[in-house]
Amino acid sequence: MTFKVDKDTVENWEEITELIPVKHETVKVYNPEFHEFIEIDKEIAELIKALWEKGIVTYNSCQENKPGIIWIDFPYYDGETFLNILCSRHYDHIYESIVLANYQSEWRLDVVPNDLSEFINENDEVETEGPPEIVLSLSIRFPKKDYPEVLKRIKQWEPTNRTHKEGKKDNTSN
Repeated sequence: MTFKVDKDTVENWEEITELIPVKHETVKVYNPEFHEFIEIDKEIAELIKALWEKGIVTYNSCQENKPGIIWIDFPYYDGETFLNILCSRHYDHIYESIVLANYQSEWRLDVVPNDLSEFINENDEVETEGPPEIVLSLSIRFPKKDYPEVLKRIKQWEPTNRTHKEGKKDNTSN
């Protein structure tokens, strides 16, 4: 289906364009959680691989889903871990950007409800299996200019006590 939208007449243009997938050059990266290779946008493949190697799960990602903005969607607890890694022992522009996200920063954090009972069938239609099972994801967008520092901090971090998935506070003191 193709349709034309005049962005000058649409009130929530930014929200609509976030839903339109953008195709970038990809590379295959091994995901140890799912024991398979997954296509990842080339410009952020090193970061996604580092996250997975540290045991941090991602749901979706895009090297530039808005001009100059990287997007990564995490299970809620892993999104919190990602933010804590970036902030641990650093009170700098990244810390300030995260704390001021959605207000006075190029960083944006959104909590998104997802229904695990929904899936896309072979006809690209949404189907459900069983009762609704709502889980939250943390959708994080940050400027490409911060990518080198984000990658550096993730690579330097060593997990010490990854018990957050069981409901205990994650120990990110690295």
